[in-house]
Amino acid sequence: MYIGPSAFVSEEELANTIAHELNHARSFIKGGDAPEKGIYGEYHAGDTLAKYIRGEIQMWKDYDSSIEKIYLSFKSEKNFPTICPVCNEMNTHIYMHIHNYKTRKGGLWIWCSKCRLFFHSAIIIPEYWENCTLVEDDKLYAVPEYLDEIKGIIDAHVNNIKSHIVER
Repeated sequence: MYIGPSAFVSEEELANTIAHELNHARSFIKGGDAPEKGIYGEYHAGDTLAKYIRGEIQMWKDYDSSIEKIYLSFKSEKNFPTICPVCNEMNTHIYMHIHNYKTRKGGLWIWCSKCRLFFHSAIIIPEYWENCTLVEDDKLYAVPEYLDEIKGIIDAHVNNIKSHIVER
């Protein structure tokens, strides 16, 4: 990786440079052609890191198991977003995504947009669930940054599914 002297002008420029060069390395290691622009654009990771350095955002935290309980109480929750068990704000969302329809294996994300606590796991998705067609598979990662950007769409999708669940 080559980093020139202009990368050291500021912490933000250094963050962007490192993230940009790591994007090339990640693509190359995966057998790609290391394009200038990644999935989110050229500088998404660096811009996000720069926002963190400036104190504009918090990093996501995945170490509090209390948020997992929202999955267990999914059917009894009225609507989403729901109340976060940590910060008590009405900013907690849930999304499941089926990766294999034959086995129904997929991912589960639960996150609070306010305190940025999240939980992610591989699970067998319940039969009542359908993927949101507006979610782009290639943007799904363990950290829910992309899902949080479209949380209004996610909440509407989840609430629509909940309205059709028949209690047994």
